[in-house]
Amino acid sequence: MEVLKHDLSTSGEPWGQYKAMSRALRLLLALDLLPEDLDLFVSMNIYDQDPLPMPVLTKEPQLFWRGGMRSFNRCTCRGRHDRFATWPAHWRNFTELLEDGGGSAGSEPPAPCGCIRHITNGSTLELCNRVRLCELSRQHPQLVDAKLAYIPESYETIRARAEERGYVAQYTQPSAQMRYKYLISTDGSTIDDTRIYWMLSTGSLVFKQITPLLGFGITALEPMVHFVPIKEDLSDLVEKLHWARAHDEICRQMAARARDFARSYFTEEQILHYILRVIQRS
Repeated sequence: MEVLKHDLSTSGEPWGQYKAMSRALRLLLALDLLPEDLDLFVSMNIYDQDPLPMPVLTKEPQLFWRGGMRSFNRCTCRGRHDRFATWPAHWRNFTELLEDGGGSAGSEPPAPCGCIRHITNGSTLELCNRVRLCELSRQHPQLVDAKLAYIPESYETIRARAEERGYVAQYTQPSAQMRYKYLISTDGSTIDDTRIYWMLSTGSLVFKQITPLLGFGITALEPMVHFVPIKEDLSDLVEKLHWARAHDEICRQMAARARDFARSYFTEEQILHYILRVIQRS
């Protein structure tokens, strides 16, 4: 506990969520507060990142994304998902953006969650969120530059199709991605629990895909105040990009609010303080 209290960064840098998680997990293991055989979903090393440079002043008026081919989650519950009751009020009306909704619950009690996880293969390729994003890039190259920078060996059966369609490109560092005016957070095999935090810190406008999965601190943000919400199937992305281009000053203010929020609450110091408070209450 004392180690956590004194091992805090004062830099306030926007990579705080990564460094704090990596450091906190190692400290908790060292203090015997976590089992040694703990099976983490991702390696602790994934959170060790280099500092992100300050946002550039002139940005390309295009939405940019680079990421890996993944499986994907799909909600079939919509408003009948009982966990939506825990969403803050300013989020609940966005359940309509979820894909393949089951309609209004009416007076019936919430049904069990029907959200399912799909393996991306030849038969489900067109349903994968990230493939949809790459296809929008192919159809609207002036608006969207989205490519797959990594295709794991387990997805080799669809590599040829992805390359044939021009979906594949080299990895691009976050410091280069921040040169673009618009960035997008879209889920992969699970929740987008990394890139959304540095994106909010860049001064670029963040477009966030709305899914049943919400990461740490994200529900404290307000749609259309800190970011632009996008339907789970991305069907309104192009329309909202045109809106953003036509309302540049509004979007600049939105991006500035997101950057200020991230600098205040997603720093290493604040994340460690949060973890400390959780430990103290348990």
